[in-house]
Amino acid sequence: MSSKNERHSLSLSIPEPEPMPPLYDPYKSKVHSYEQERSNNRDKIEHLLEDNENEKIIPETEASRKTVMVCDDERDILLMFELELQSKYNVLTADSGKECIQKFIHEKQEGKKIDLILLDYKLGDMPGGDVARKIKQLNGVKIILITAYDLDEQLVEDLKLNGYIVDVIRKPVDLEWLSSKIAQDIGI
Repeated sequence: MSSKNERHSLSLSIPEPEPMPPLYDPYKSKVHSYEQERSNNRDKIEHLLEDNENEKIIPETEASRKTVMVCDDERDILLMFELELQSKYNVLTADSGKECIQKFIHEKQEGKKIDLILLDYKLGDMPGGDVARKIKQLNGVKIILITAYDLDEQLVEDLKLNGYIVDVIRKPVDLEWLSSKIAQDIGI
């Protein structure tokens, strides 16, 4: 016989979530596995962490280093780019278009210069092209648009001709190549 004060425990079994199905990319008309891409990014991040532990970084003053801002709504990509670039540059990160614009304005008000922005095209809150246009209105900076999608060629040409972006890079990005591209674009 059970008393009023006894609690009955219910055992709920929560099933494991199923892996995400492949995403359909309407811009590219190909199916790709989001989980595979994330796994590849994790491997790259682990490799970069190991490299950074083994490197001897020569201390520089923050003011003497160029500054690169990375804007992407995928945190693992932000971390991967930050780990790759932090030994050579001051790195700022933003995970939305709004945050990118706000950080750009803040840095400008503080008298700090951002030398280059790596900007994802497909952000959660707004297209990268809109962010590039706004940054240009604020006396912009060089912007490299990064995308996993096939963008309309006319859009890309308009962005380049109007000085909103200097280049477009396709994901996945080879980090060593990106590092040399950044050095070339900001004149180191």
